[in-house]
Order: sequence, then C-alpha cells, then structure tokens
Amino acid sequence: MFAIIQTSVIAAGEHLVVRSLKAADRMDRTVARLNIEHFRSLLAAEADDGKRQMILRLLAEEEAKLAALEDPPEETKKSR
Repeated sequence: MFAIIQTSVIAAGEHLVVRSLKAADRMDRTVARLNIEHFRSLLAAEADDGKRQMILRLLAEEEAKLAALEDPPEETKKSR
C-alpha cells in the first residue's frame, strides 16, 4: 500500500515523499503500541499455559517490531 503512495507522490515533490514515509512510520509505531497493550491485557487475563505462550510470543514480536521502528538501522537513517 505505501509503495503506491510513495510512487505517486514522488512526481509531486521529494518533500512529500518524506512526509508520507514519516506518517507511515508514526502509524506503524501506533499500531505496534496498541498491539503491545492488547497482548499485555490478554496475558493478564489468560490462565491457559499454551495460550499464554502464544501471547508471549506475539508480544515479544511486537515489542521487537516497535524497537526496530523507533531505532531504524543506519542505512535507513541515511536515506531519510
């Protein structure tokens, strides 16, 4: 979805591409934070060990995703 936005906005000007990428990053971070909050609430209410293990895995994946979004690799920082 975002590749289409980036491609169509490039013709309008480079500053618009940067803005759309930043907006996409903000949205991705917001979704990750909301998922983390949701998984934590599920974890607090779940007693079944198998389900808790699945929720813990999903929580860890989402926390890693958020960490990567908040501290992108060096090559990504240079391209912005």
